[in-house]
Amino acid sequence: SSGINAEWPLRPGNDLGTKKYTTVATAKTACIAASTCTGVVYVASKEFYLSTGHTMSDSSGYIVYFKGGKEVAQQSLTLTSNSYTWKYESPKKLSGAYSGKDTLAAALTACVSDSKCKGVTYASKKYYLATGTTANPGTGQHCWIKKEKSTDCDSALIPLL
Repeated sequence: SSGINAEWPLRPGNDLGTKKYTTVATAKTACIAASTCTGVVYVASKEFYLSTGHTMSDSSGYIVYFKGGKEVAQQSLTLTSNSYTWKYESPKKLSGAYSGKDTLAAALTACVSDSKCKGVTYASKKYYLATGTTANPGTGQHCWIKKEKSTDCDSALIPLL
C-alpha cells in the first residue's frame, strides 16, 4: 500500500519525525512499517519525513502523502477554504452537479459566490458545483459540502489525482 496521494500541507514542525529520507518511496516504506506513522511529508528537494499527526494548514506549502490505501474505505474531514467550512467526504458525491471546473480551488471559489451552490463534487477529472447537501455513495468520487462561514485560516485543499 503506497498511501493516498494528496497535497495536504502540514503545519511546520507538527508531529514530524527527525529522520530524513531522500526519496518518497523509502519514506513510504518506512511509514508502512511504523504503526504510529500517519503519512509522509515532503518538505524540500530530497527531504521527506514521517508524520504521526493529522493537523493541516496551507501556510507551509508542504506536500503530504497520508498513509491509507485499501484499508481506507471512507474518509471524512472538515476543512476551511474561501472563508467557509467544508466537509470533505469520500467516496461520496452530491446531487445536482453543474458547471465543471479544472481545479478544486476554482470550484470552491465559484461555489462561494453562487447562492444555489451547496458543495463541490469531483467526478471524471473535473470539479462540479452541486446543489445537493447530502453526500451519497459515489465510486471514485469525492465531495466538499459547504457549511458555515468561518473566521479560521484556510486549511489545505485536497486536489486529487
